[in-house]
Amino acid sequence: MCLAGLLAGTHARASTRREVAEELVVRAGAGLDTGALHEAIALRISGVRLIVDTEGELSCGPGCTLARIERAAEEGLRISVRLGDGRVFMRTLSATAAEPERAAATSLSHLLAAIADGTAEPEPPPEPKLVAAESPAPTSTPQVCPPPPPPVVARPVAERSEPASPRFELGPTVGLVTAFGVGRPAALAGSVGNGGFVGVEMRHRNGLLVGFEARGLGARADGLRLGRVRLSVALGHSLRRGRFELRTRAAFLVEPWWVGARTEAARLQSGSPLLGAALSLTPGLSLALAPDLRVDIGLRVEAAMSVHASDGAVVQLIAPSGAPVFRLGGFELAAAAEIGVRWGQAAPSPLSRAVAWSEPARTRVFVKLATVLFSLVSIGFTILCTQSPERFLRKRTQWLKWEARRRSGTFGGMSLWWAELDADDPLPEPEWAERVIAVIHANGRLSDDTYDEFDSWTEALADATHGAVYSHPTGSFTHIWADADPKRTATRTRELLDVGDFAGLAAWIRELVAAQRRAVNAAGSQLHWIGRLRFR
Repeated sequence: MCLAGLLAGTHARASTRREVAEELVVRAGAGLDTGALHEAIALRISGVRLIVDTEGELSCGPGCTLARIERAAEEGLRISVRLGDGRVFMRTLSATAAEPERAAATSLSHLLAAIADGTAEPEPPPEPKLVAAESPAPTSTPQVCPPPPPPVVARPVAERSEPASPRFELGPTVGLVTAFGVGRPAALAGSVGNGGFVGVEMRHRNGLLVGFEARGLGARADGLRLGRVRLSVALGHSLRRGRFELRTRAAFLVEPWWVGARTEAARLQSGSPLLGAALSLTPGLSLALAPDLRVDIGLRVEAAMSVHASDGAVVQLIAPSGAPVFRLGGFELAAAAEIGVRWGQAAPSPLSRAVAWSEPARTRVFVKLATVLFSLVSIGFTILCTQSPERFLRKRTQWLKWEARRRSGTFGGMSLWWAELDADDPLPEPEWAERVIAVIHANGRLSDDTYDEFDSWTEALADATHGAVYSHPTGSFTHIWADADPKRTATRTRELLDVGDFAGLAAWIRELVAAQRRAVNAAGSQLHWIGRLRFR
């Protein structure tokens, strides 16, 4: 457990080209092709100056970032980055790919991206050395006391940090509504009108809601038509748990109304407005399209009480025939379907977004929005494969139908297709970008008969291709392959301990802990077997 806490899990977004400091100095260790390394880094990071490994300490001016790439034990790579303020960040690759320069460049770009985003954790500073105090009249050279061995402290594994939510969110809401009168007058109980509403709502990070809304209702009966426009100011709270959101609001309302005949020349009649209050409850989904852009979809249930402003009672409107046709005020229940867009405080206005967004950015948002709407009626999975899945897909099952020539097929109600790794595809760790050679996408619907079968089939596919299964409905990896053989686990652990490669062992444990957090699989067994070994 102490080794597991040496390194905290990091989460960085893959980026093929980022601006870093004014100058980046990279020292390449022995055994690396400096030309290939320079070319690979230049493709991913701009403004790179490469220095071949030499004796001594590298130095550079203000605004300079120092990086070192060198061989580690087990043919792995160790990457360290030192910033101008003295902070040091480390990353270790447990195994080197066929092209180590390319793998090192990719990992370096991910590390720099994580540092820029504030999601990377620096290495702890070294323990200060204790030096014996000099006497006023020293008769001999002061003796330097060796520092005591530092205590081994288990540092808790840091949880993967999430982007900070905007302080304020502001945006419009629209919806459709139907209302029903309840109670007296019993003769007019039932539907009192249908219509829609539009509003503006602001939400604070702590959940506080403030909003303004205009609602219109219309009804017809006995050749007459009734119109109502309700203006309300609301105060409430928004509770978010993942994608689920529950909004509770209390509102004060003023509702003018008018009534007239259906003929165009008919004169409209109106009276004093209705005054009242309303309480609403809106469960729904809050879906993030970008760090500062969200779409809220919900179903609102509302209870309202209002009275006529002049006499403080419920009003009945009577037709010329003497029959009551409409009711105004009293206790009313309403049901509404609503959708809203929220922009964070740091986001530009909607107009500037439409003008300034680049074409790729607009395309990504529109694709995400289409995916969100499609996910309301279907579910999706992404299976990452680090080995070819072709042989596994040829195995026919009761539900699987695969066409190798088209690289597509079906599994019950799920559509399957083979694709290359895309920049938007989820990854358990950034290093997987160099290992994934194929991606199987699945989208559709599953019945009670096929759900368990499909779940078992995707896990078997991930195990056969040493890959992982990502569930879009849950937004997490449900299965990540891990080599769970006890003998191989013990052998690798002893080899790392025999050569004293504690950094490599810690990096391996970190990967297993991260895999166990993201999915329930064999990683937990490996950690158990590592823990049973004893230092000798």
